[in-house]
Amino acid sequence: MVSADNCTRDASADTMIRMRITSFLQSFLAIVVGILVGAILSTVTDAAIEIAGFVPRVADQMAHGSPTWFLIVAIAYRTIFTVLSCYLGARLAPSNPMRHAVVLGVIALLANLAGTIAMWKHGQNWYPVILTLLALPSAWAGGWLRMEQLHKTRSRSRR
Repeated sequence: MVSADNCTRDASADTMIRMRITSFLQSFLAIVVGILVGAILSTVTDAAIEIAGFVPRVADQMAHGSPTWFLIVAIAYRTIFTVLSCYLGARLAPSNPMRHAVVLGVIALLANLAGTIAMWKHGQNWYPVILTLLALPSAWAGGWLRMEQLHKTRSRSRR
């Protein structure tokens, strides 16, 4: 015979499992959205700058190198995009926003490191090294922005 206590425990366990699955999926989605936003913003900006004629085509840059001024500008906007995408990942996270931002930063660091290794013989090496070094500080900044936003919201609600 099934008692009411067993049914309650089973329903409670089912609810807990659903909550964990939902939280995992929200975390996964937050990370995926952060990655996609950073990649799309960087790609679209690179393409827009090339189409506008500010820099040579990518094939020409591979053969002859990129202008130094462009690499400096690219470091600036890619760093801003990393901060933004990590903030967004932290904002979408169901909990632990800084952890989500740092996970995105580690992914950015690994992607930049892979790019650094793959492109070492092409172009100016300082550019991908700087992007790699800025990945985690940028992620931390995005997470910090979200944490500050949460702190201010909590402070206002206590008044």
